[in-house]
Amino acid sequence: MKTIAIAFCLILVALSCIVSVKPVTAETTTVSVDPTNLNLATAHVGQTIQVNINVTNVQNLWGWSLQNVKFNPKVLNITNVQEGSFLKNKATTFFLWTSESHLAFSEGYIPNIEDAFAENTTIDGSGVLATLTFRVISSGSSPVTFNVTRLFNNHEYTPNETETGVNQQIPCTTVNGNVDISQILSGPPPSSAPATTPPDVDSNANGGTNIIIYGIVAAVIICALVTAVVAQKRKRHKRYKVHLSKTRLSTRMLQFS
Repeated sequence: MKTIAIAFCLILVALSCIVSVKPVTAETTTVSVDPTNLNLATAHVGQTIQVNINVTNVQNLWGWSLQNVKFNPKVLNITNVQEGSFLKNKATTFFLWTSESHLAFSEGYIPNIEDAFAENTTIDGSGVLATLTFRVISSGSSPVTFNVTRLFNNHEYTPNETETGVNQQIPCTTVNGNVDISQILSGPPPSSAPATTPPDVDSNANGGTNIIIYGIVAAVIICALVTAVVAQKRKRHKRYKVHLSKTRLSTRMLQFS
């Protein structure tokens, strides 16, 4: 009886662990610069560095748009914006950025970057939306900030008389970044030196953690059930032995009588 009680206690503990696991969908959707703070002790004029624009914990994402991404034109100059792997690895996309806005670049901002699926589909999780490549101009500090950030799902709202139908926006928070270069070295940058590139985002990190937790919980429940079954079999076997002993004793008593 004690063994069965212990087994049921284990099952209750395992079920409480499942309830306590927070789903990924409950977390806040974030658009951020990665790395948030890029500190370079030294750099050459003309050296290239890269920062990612990441999205984290998004649900039903169909497309996105960033407007007036700002930087310090005295420290950095934008040379390229590449589409990230998050959307394009799932389906065909339309990626655009204002690559010919040289006046805007000289003033320190990228007017527009946007990306969307070419079909009626969405994606969940975390990943890289875009990678910005800058050329170093001088030492100093350059914030990388967003003026307008929009994430869209594929559901349209009904417009009124003065509006046109557009996709619904997904609420999100933004995390800006900063590039700090302490010292400029003389001479041109080494031709073999690669661009400073941040790592990609693991879109399955949280899901993998939850899978491990669920696996452990399942193992606990299975062990508890096996323990209960074994205890029940032992109890029945013990009753059978007692019954068998009584039967043999009765038989012997009849023989002596």
